[in-house]
Amino acid sequence: GISYGMQALTHALGGQVDPSAQREYGPAEIEPLSRGGITPPLLAHISKVWMSHGDRITKMPPGFVALAKSGNSPFAAMGDFNRKYFGVQFHPESILTKPGKQLLKNFLKMCETAAGEN
Repeated sequence: GISYGMQALTHALGGQVDPSAQREYGPAEIEPLSRGGITPPLLAHISKVWMSHGDRITKMPPGFVALAKSGNSPFAAMGDFNRKYFGVQFHPESILTKPGKQLLKNFLKMCETAAGEN
């Protein structure tokens, strides 16, 4: 899920979305959160992003882990590696996310890997 899609995914799967005390609109930096010292493949080479939201995830759905945070979003990206569900609070499709196309390529690569497991 992207932006609102991440919030809808959170709500549908039992997490919680609440109004943010501070709206996040414009350029932001995310900090990928390593898992065992490894940057999540989805976020490889991503740091400067475009945010546009007034709500934020305050509790991830069961099974999800935080993949990135920003100054205003404790969960700027999240994933459930077992079910292969992922969400980002920012807009990779925006030309202002550098490099947004890389995130989409990373996602496709993860999909190819998951398809090879089946």
